[in-house]
Amino acid sequence: MKLPDHTKVWSNIAYLAASICFVKANWASTAPSEIWVIYLSIVGLHVTADKFVQLRYGQSGGSNP
Repeated sequence: MKLPDHTKVWSNIAYLAASICFVKANWASTAPSEIWVIYLSIVGLHVTADKFVQLRYGQSGGSNP
């Protein structure tokens, strides 16, 4: 069994923590509408940057298995 990359584990933990805070703030209706744009931009930017690095520098691995 191959263990996941250390970086991938920590990025998934960070996504989980951000998602919990995001859901909690929206559940309590205390979050402004801009939080949706910020949250989705961060998640989308990470995936896009990861793909760019893979294509540009030919690194194997990445966020998606």
